[in-house]
Amino acid sequence: MKATTVFRTTLTAIAVIFSLVSPAVKAVAFDGDDAERGRVYVMTNAAADNTVIVFQRAEDGSLTRLQEVSTQGRGSGVGVLPPPLPPNPGPDPLQSQDAMSMTADGRFLLVANAGSNEISVLGVTRTGLQLLSKTASGGTFPVSIAQHRGIVYVLNEGESPDHAIGGTANIAGFRLGSRGELDPIANSNKAIGVDTGSSQILFSPSGDTLVVTEMFTNRIDVFSVASDGTLGTMSTIPSNNPTPFGAAFREDNVLAVTEIDVITVNGRRMGVPNASTMSSYRLMHDGSLQTISHAIPSNRTGSCWIRFSRNGRFAYTGDTGSGTISIFAVSQQGELSLQGIASSGGAFSGPIDMDVTPDGRFLYVVTPFALIAHSPPLLPAPINAGRVQGYRIQNDGTLIPVTTVGGIPFSAQGIVAR
Repeated sequence: MKATTVFRTTLTAIAVIFSLVSPAVKAVAFDGDDAERGRVYVMTNAAADNTVIVFQRAEDGSLTRLQEVSTQGRGSGVGVLPPPLPPNPGPDPLQSQDAMSMTADGRFLLVANAGSNEISVLGVTRTGLQLLSKTASGGTFPVSIAQHRGIVYVLNEGESPDHAIGGTANIAGFRLGSRGELDPIANSNKAIGVDTGSSQILFSPSGDTLVVTEMFTNRIDVFSVASDGTLGTMSTIPSNNPTPFGAAFREDNVLAVTEIDVITVNGRRMGVPNASTMSSYRLMHDGSLQTISHAIPSNRTGSCWIRFSRNGRFAYTGDTGSGTISIFAVSQQGELSLQGIASSGGAFSGPIDMDVTPDGRFLYVVTPFALIAHSPPLLPAPINAGRVQGYRIQNDGTLIPVTTVGGIPFSAQGIVAR
C-alpha cells in the first residue's frame, strides 16, 4: 500500500514533524442549548472504542473534565509520522475538519466513526451526553459531517489518508429525526472520485449549497441542495493553490478555504514548509464561487483548519507544522490579510482541529503532541500527549491563553465548543 500522509510538518535539519444500539426511545429530556452551553467536546477517535470527552467550560474559559462517553463505534486510531522520521504512530489520522458536528439547537452531537464506517448521534442532557443511534455512513472512512435544519451529509474519504488503497470518496445524505435517528435520503449518495483526499464537507449559511474540498486533486466541489435534501449536479472549480483542506462560511456567504501545498517524499505526501495560503470566495446566487482573495500566504507550514470569529472580522488557522495559530483580518467585502500569530504551545504541538464558542469569546484548539511541544520529540510519543488549548478572543482578534487541559490521546480529531 502506498503511504500518503499529509501531516503538515516543520522541516528542520533532522525532522519534518507534524511539520447497536437502537435509538433510546425511552423518555429522556434532551435539553439542547440550555444544557450544552458552556461545554467543549473532543472526539478521541480511538480504534477500539471511539469516545467523546466532555468538558465543562467556566465563565473564565477554563475547562473541567465532566464525562467520557462511547459512540459504540470505532475510530481510525493513530496516524503515521512523515519522513524522514521513523515509522512511529502520529497524530492527525483523519486529515479532515468537522469530524463532529452539533445541531444549531444544541440537542444532538453527530460523530464520525471512521474505523467502523458509521455515524453516531448523541443527545445532549444536563449531565452530559447519551448515545441515541448509530447508522452506516453510506461509504468508507467517514471523516466530515455537515448538517443544516435536519439535513445531514457525510463525507466518506474512501480510504485512510495514511495508506492510499485507491478508494473512492463519496457523500451520503440523511434526515435527522426528533429522537436522533438518521434516515437515508433516496438517491443522495454521490461519488467524488478516486484518491481525492477529500477533507471537508459543509453547508452554506442558508443550506441551499453544499461544498466539498479535495486535497489531492486540488478541487472544490459545489452542489445545489433542494428543500428536501436532494442534490443537484456537482460543479467543480480548481483551487487557487494546491491542496485545499479546511473551509468555513461567514454568514454573508463569504467562504474561506485553506491551502497547504504538499510534496511527495518516499511515496508520502507532506506539507511544503512555510507555503500555506488561504483564499476567500463569494458564493453567488447561481451557485458559483467568485474569488475575493487569491492564496494569501500565512508563511506557515500546514495551515489547515479554519474558523471565523463570530463577528466575521477575523479567521484563525491551525498551523500544524509550525506550532502556531495564524490570525487573518477579514474585511467587510471578505478580503483577507495576515494580521499575526499565536503560539499553540510549542513548535511540536501540532495544532489541528479548532472551534469558536457561540458567544464568540473563546477559541479552543486540539494540540495532539503538546506534551512534547518544547523539545525535539521523544518517539514514540506517549499516547495521551495531547491537550486542549483555550484562548480568549480579544476585540482586535488577538488570542490570550486562558486554559490548558491534558490527557488527550494524540489520535484525537474533532472538537465542538459551546
